[in-house]
Amino acid sequence: MKTSLPFAALMGLSMAIGAQANLSRAPSLREPGAMVRNAPATAPVPSPLAGDGDGWWRGFQDDTLGTLILAARHAAASTTRSRLLLTGDAPALPPEMKVAAAYVSLQADSIGLDLIGEATIAARRELPLVEAGPAGDADRALIGVRLADADRAAATIRARRDASLALLSTLCGMPAATLTEVIAPALAQRRLPQFSAVLPPRDADDWLMQRQDVALAGALRDVSPPTQRSASEANFSVVVARAQQEIADAIETLEAQRASTAALYTRAAEVRTVFDETVARQREGRASELEVLERYQQFLLYSQQLSSASGSLALGWIALLCQLQGALDVQPPAPTRSALANLL
Repeated sequence: MKTSLPFAALMGLSMAIGAQANLSRAPSLREPGAMVRNAPATAPVPSPLAGDGDGWWRGFQDDTLGTLILAARHAAASTTRSRLLLTGDAPALPPEMKVAAAYVSLQADSIGLDLIGEATIAARRELPLVEAGPAGDADRALIGVRLADADRAAATIRARRDASLALLSTLCGMPAATLTEVIAPALAQRRLPQFSAVLPPRDADDWLMQRQDVALAGALRDVSPPTQRSASEANFSVVVARAQQEIADAIETLEAQRASTAALYTRAAEVRTVFDETVARQREGRASELEVLERYQQFLLYSQQLSSASGSLALGWIALLCQLQGALDVQPPAPTRSALANLL
């Protein structure tokens, strides 16, 4: 997720590595805040990356995603299959991964729009409080900048969400209205996608040999005549080395993202504690509503960074899945983590 929002009014305390948390809203706000609901703790799905390539998406533990993938398979079987790019110059993916990536994007952006609305309410509530106090022009101008940034961010995210919806509609062979009805219950849960799985060991040959390109190169080597055996061996070695590097890079990137997301979760939890303490002090008459709103927006800022990392982490799992699968068609190349991150 590459979107950088100066106001960053998104909140998504969801973790692909573990717990989620609810959004506490300032009691002074009249409208109910956007919620990210807790998900029950679940153990990693046993080996969704190997030996079960036909159901890897179960690692997201999302029945709606499974429904969309089945619909996409049905649509692909009844229509002429064509190359569809996720967005911009992002490389083509297998149909199931296209659906998962677009659905991940749609979930994260839908939450983002709700939370920008929540932060906008807070900023607008803060403005008259600032104007009624001794604050200077700089304080009032800052709130104006926040509101303008929030409007621009909402427009960007709304366009990206609509693009994901259109892509899913095409992939699943559903009118947009029908697709919206199908995914509405899942979106209403305000839950960012989490992929539950154990990372494959870096030095495990069985993961490597399951890649389509490695398996094909090995088969061609085994059936090649003696006069071409040397060239076939060399080609197999090249394919294996490339596959090893691609998988290692994807695992390294995902591990770094998991660590980053964990650190952001810790920081967001700390900021939430400060916010809760400020709310408690307000109830005792020791803190102003303005102070509560400022802490609230700080909480939203760190939560945005966490929600961005969580969505990016989910896409990173899809990138790793694609690398573990490998590709027989070298045009276009297998997607990288950065290419998938452009989706959000």
